[in-house]
Amino acid sequence: MSFLTKSIAVLIMSFSCLSQAIAQHNSDLANKQGDILSDVPEKVDTKACYLFYLHGKIVEQDRRPAHPQFGVYEYDQILDAFKQKGFVVISEQRKKDTGVEQYGKKVAGQVKQLLEAGVPPEHITVVGASQGSWMTMLASTYLENRKVNFVIIAACSADEGFLDLVNLHGNVLSIYERSDLAGSCQKYRTDATGLGEYKEVELNTGLKHGFIYRPMKEWIEPTVAWAQRNTLNEAEQAVREVERMYRDAVMQQDVAGVSRILADDFIATSSRGEIRDKAKEIDDIRPSPDLKMEGFNLDDIRVRVFTDTAIVTGRSTLQVAFKGQSNTSVFRYTRVYVKRDGRWQAVAQQLTRLSQQ
Repeated sequence: MSFLTKSIAVLIMSFSCLSQAIAQHNSDLANKQGDILSDVPEKVDTKACYLFYLHGKIVEQDRRPAHPQFGVYEYDQILDAFKQKGFVVISEQRKKDTGVEQYGKKVAGQVKQLLEAGVPPEHITVVGASQGSWMTMLASTYLENRKVNFVIIAACSADEGFLDLVNLHGNVLSIYERSDLAGSCQKYRTDATGLGEYKEVELNTGLKHGFIYRPMKEWIEPTVAWAQRNTLNEAEQAVREVERMYRDAVMQQDVAGVSRILADDFIATSSRGEIRDKAKEIDDIRPSPDLKMEGFNLDDIRVRVFTDTAIVTGRSTLQVAFKGQSNTSVFRYTRVYVKRDGRWQAVAQQLTRLSQQ
C-alpha cells in the first residue's frame, strides 16, 4: 500500500471515529464554537471553558470608541477572537465611571457562581485590559482561589494605595508592552500570598497603550495558551506547540526547523491540486535575495488526536515579497501529524485558497 493510500485510510478511519470522539475531552474543550454572553448563563455547562473579558475604561463611553492617538478600540472583535477559540466569553460594556472595587467584587461573584455550579476552576479565566486589569486583580484578591486563571494586561501603573488593596491569588499571567507606561507587575507578585503559577510576558510592538485596542496575536495567543494549558490533554498541547514552531520556522525561513517538523515521507496537496513532497515545501521557504517573508499567521486552529495520529485544521495567512512585490494569500489547511519515536511530525497536508474580500 502506498503512503498516500495509507494517509487517506488514516483520515477516513479518524473521521469515522469523530462521533465517538466528540463526547470526549478534546471535542468538549477544543472544538466548541464558543459563545458571547453578558453574564453567567442560567444553565451552566460544566464542561465548557469560560473567559471573562474586562475592557479598558474608554469602552465605558462607547462600544467602539476612538482614541486620538491609539485609534479605535475594537471591543467586539476582541470578544469574537476569544469566541473563535472555543470559549464561552462573558463580558459586558460597563457603565460610565464604574467603580473599580465594586466591579471587582461583581466579577468575583460571577466566578463563584460558576464554581458552585460545578465548573472546574482550571476552566475559568478572567482577562482584564488597562482599567479592566485592576478589576481583574481585585477579583483575584476577593476570590482567594489558587486554581482560577487570571490575565492582567497593561495593568501595573496604579499607585501605591492600589497596591495595598491587592493580594493576588490563582494562576496569574501578566502581559505588558515595553513602550507603554504600564509596566511589570513584579511588585504585585512580591506581596502575593495566594499565587499558584505566575508568568510575565513583555511585548515590543511599539504601540504603547494602543496594543490592547485590537485582538493582536501578540497578546491574544499567550492569553489563550494560559487559559487552555490545564484543559487540553498533553498530546494536543504538544501538537499545538509544533504548529507554533512551524509558523515561526517558516517566518524565519529556517530550513532546518521546517525539515525537523516535516517527515521525510511528507506529502502535500497544494491549493492548485499539485502533489508536493518535503523537498519542494522546503525550497519554497529557502532564503534568497528575491524572497522575503513579511508575515505568516496561523489561526482558528483545531486539533483532534487519535492515539498517535493528530488532525489539525486551521487558517493560514501568508504575506511574502517576491522581487519587491508584496502578495497576501489566505488558505484553509488540514495537516496530519504522526507521533514517531516520541516526536510529532507532519506527514500530510492539504491547502484550499480562500478568496479575499
